[in-house]
Amino acid sequence: MICPLRTAAEQFGNQPALIDTQQRISFAQWDKISDQIAHNLQAKRIGIWSPNNVEVALWLAGAWRAGCETVLFNARLPTIDSHLETFHVDQLIDIETPINGPRISEHSFSEIATILLTSGSTGTPKAIAHSLRAHIASAAGSHTNIPFGSGHRWLLTLSMAHVGGLALIFRALCGGGAVVFHPNAMPLGLAIRTFSITHISVVATQLATLLEDPNPMPTLKAVLVGGGPI
Repeated sequence: MICPLRTAAEQFGNQPALIDTQQRISFAQWDKISDQIAHNLQAKRIGIWSPNNVEVALWLAGAWRAGCETVLFNARLPTIDSHLETFHVDQLIDIETPINGPRISEHSFSEIATILLTSGSTGTPKAIAHSLRAHIASAAGSHTNIPFGSGHRWLLTLSMAHVGGLALIFRALCGGGAVVFHPNAMPLGLAIRTFSITHISVVATQLATLLEDPNPMPTLKAVLVGGGPI
């Protein structure tokens, strides 16, 4: 099976895929970097414990290319020592790990690609496994209802350690839009205006904040609200 990033790189090429305040990475560059990252991954199951940033998306794609299962840990967790053993993580990725080397094997669509932890509100967090096929199917369904294509920018406001945040990566691969990584200190309304955001996912409290913002947001086309009663 061809990696979904490889397909997106062939289809969308030099269109922007990942954007933050300091860099803009195209689909083609993302694909090339994932080849380099895959060379550093030897474990069966890796863990990534990091705030939302472009590097997490780069390492995720490298993990698919290397055939690794990836457990994403919320950066707000005070410690993950017990989780590493519970969920059988072989290697914890330091986002600063050097990126170099040639591509190795590609990930099968049907194999486990990501493992996300539930919130643990009723006890020990549970591990939910997803295949690339499941992520891509979800993204395709989203694209049918909320088109996200060339020239669009979706602001990442939810943790990539949860499916609502991680889904944006696959929506970009499916439709060709760009994911913009939200600076934590920047208010949502200001981020929308600064990065010319067209799409955003929020929970109800974030929606309330947006509705109270008195300044116009002319680029915004779609607001996806979830996580609880609106």
